[in-house]
Parts: sequence; structure tokens; C-alpha cells
Amino acid sequence: MSEVIATIMGRLQGLEPVEPGALHEDDLNSLLDYVLHSEKLAYRSHALQILVKARGKASSDTLRQLLHDPKGDPAIRASSAMHLARIGSPESERMLVDALDHSPDPRVTIRIAHALGLIGGRQSIDPLHGLLTTDDPLLRQQASFSLAVVACRAGASGYEPHAPAEDRLLRPQAENAWPLAVEPIAACDSSALLTSSVDTYGETVASDNAYRIRCGENEMTLLFNAQVSGAASSIAMARHPQMVGFLVDRSPLSESYSTGGLLLTWPRTASSAHLGLFRPSGRLLMFGHATKERGNVTFEIAGVQGAGGLPALVRGRVEGPRVRIDEAVSVRTRAALASRQRREPEETRPPS
Repeated sequence: MSEVIATIMGRLQGLEPVEPGALHEDDLNSLLDYVLHSEKLAYRSHALQILVKARGKASSDTLRQLLHDPKGDPAIRASSAMHLARIGSPESERMLVDALDHSPDPRVTIRIAHALGLIGGRQSIDPLHGLLTTDDPLLRQQASFSLAVVACRAGASGYEPHAPAEDRLLRPQAENAWPLAVEPIAACDSSALLTSSVDTYGETVASDNAYRIRCGENEMTLLFNAQVSGAASSIAMARHPQMVGFLVDRSPLSESYSTGGLLLTWPRTASSAHLGLFRPSGRLLMFGHATKERGNVTFEIAGVQGAGGLPALVRGRVEGPRVRIDEAVSVRTRAALASRQRREPEETRPPS
């Protein structure tokens, strides 16, 4: 093992990584050998990540071979699908679509469907639609959501998500409502998020219209699609599905960022639209409507029953090109209460 490769493999605990530009071709071949033959999954995943970062688009053929290998490790195949999506070339989409014919394992197919949601165009619509009849509920959920996201980019109708029944919405009761800390953030701060591994699904983000949201120990940032933010009233006048924004989660342990939610809008009536906040897996977290009346656009979105669903409510309005949040509340969970009490002086705490 070369000294460089030994250093890379020893840096799996958050230490500063070796720069891929410092690697020679022999080092890259050694990394590929790790990917193919190491018995430790963490080493294989780390080696693949460095290999892709070093070779960029030139790693596409290696990723295709890994992804198409029906006998390969499902975790490496799934990771290869996501790496192809983040390379984002037209060839990447074709490789992902072709891989559906080589993927009997639903764990891998779910990641391929996710990856197609990240970069897919019209050629991905039929393959994703074909997954909707699968027996695996998680695969159906992911395929359905990726199909809706691809339709947003392609401007295609007929693939909108299903609106939940009103009785599935979870709004906090007044006696248990807990205000969320919501504040606008500077353009430089929101731009910095986009240099990390945040997936924006091929959309351009408006760096000058973003909010930081804190709930207990959790910190999120709400970013808006620049195209929608530039004509924000279109949120309520959508004639086809649109990606309105992205919820970026911050890990309290590693302080890294990742896309934790997508805000979609799709037609409801001539002057209103559905709004849904989805996990990248397709799970619906919040749902509501945006309405345009006498030139004013207002919106309300609430929590949805389901695994991990919590009562929550966000209300706001659109002023010109900007989205404003007027109210954001959730339930007073023990975790949120404990975190708030640690930060507040005794005399400022609300009564229990």
C-alpha cells in the first residue's frame, strides 16, 4: 500500500482529507482496487468518494460498471448511482436508466430512482412510471416523488403528487404551540451552503431570499428557487408542478449540510395551488395551499400524519419577488423545551 493510500484510509474519522489533486494514477488505481476488493465497506465507500472527486466525469465508466454489476455490493451500487447523479452529465442519466434493467435489488433501485429525480429529464419519465407498479412500498414512494420532480423540471403535467385528506393535517393546539425561531439570513451565508454537498435538483437558488429555522437542537435553512422567487406570485398561479424551494438540514454532530426537504407546488384552482414539503425519499412532511386574492398571495402549510410526523404550522405571504414568513410554530416537544431552557435565562422562560 502506498503512503498516500495509507493516509487516505486512515482518515475516516473526520481528519483533514488528502487533496485528490495530489494523487497519481497508481494511487487512483489502488483506490479502485479498494472499491472492488476491500472487505470493509467504510473503506470501499471512502475510496469511491475520493476516486470520483479526483477523476470527475472520467470516473463515469467505472461507476457504470459498479452500478450494472448484479453481483456487486448493494451499498456500493447504490452509492455509484448517487455519484453518477452528482456528476450530472447527459450520459449519467442514460447510465442510470439503463441500470434499472440490471437492478433486482430494491435497495439499489430506490437509489437509482432517487438519482433520476436529481438529474432526470423527459427520457426518465417512462422508466420511473414503470416503477409505480412494484410491490415495494418504499420504491413506489421514491419513484412517484422522483417522477413529480422530473415533471417539474420538464414542465410536464399529469404526474402531480396526491393531496392528503384534510383530516390528516396536524396543526398545533394553542396550549401546546411552540414558536420556531425564524430569521432571514445574509446572501453570503446562504451562498456558502451551496458549496457543500447540498443537492438543488438542477435548479438555481436565490441567495438573497433565505431563512434560518431553529427547532430545539435542529437547525434548518429554507432556500427558494431563483426562478420562482423572481416571480413569486407564480407560486399560487402554477399551471404545472414547480420546485419552489429546498430545506437544508445542518447536522449537529458534523456541522455538515444536506438537502432535507423539497417544497413543491402544483395546480389546485385558477387562483390557488397545492404546496407540499417532501423528504428526498418522497415522504410528505407538510402540506397546504397558496392563494392569490386581489393581487396578494398568502400561503399556509401544516404537518401531515405519518411516520415521524409532528403538528406544525407555517404561514406567510409573497411581496413582489420575496417570500415572507409571518408565523412558524410546532409542538412543544421535550427536546425543544430542554434546548430552549438551556439557552434562555430563568426569567425569560415561558411557563410550563
